[in-house]
Amino acid sequence: MPLTRLSSRWILLLGLLLATALTADNRPNVIFIFIDDQGYYDLGCYGATEIETPHIDRMATEGIRFTDYYAAAPICSPSRAGLLTGSYPRRVGNHIWVHRADSPSGIHPDEITMGELFQNAGYRTACIG
Repeated sequence: MPLTRLSSRWILLLGLLLATALTADNRPNVIFIFIDDQGYYDLGCYGATEIETPHIDRMATEGIRFTDYYAAAPICSPSRAGLLTGSYPRRVGNHIWVHRADSPSGIHPDEITMGELFQNAGYRTACIG
């Protein structure tokens, strides 16, 4: 049975659709939310009633909701450094507030961050705020 132009196009289209389905990205979406000075009961998904947080509540319902928290440091910059590197802030060179980009304190450039690990795994990353 000879292939017509129309049937060969359908076969090509079917092949492209199959290839797309086989290479579909099945990795989960990952969102780190890091907020300074937030208490456990400040979000609706943890019992807050004074402030509505519908979008975060929905993410908690459809994803993972953590109930145990630990901070790497009692102040913001070192605590962020601990989250980004998975290391103690002093080990990565960030043990005090970092107020300016030219500060001598901060994460050492040789340290690998969570963002870099995700980028190396093919994820797109962003830091907002």
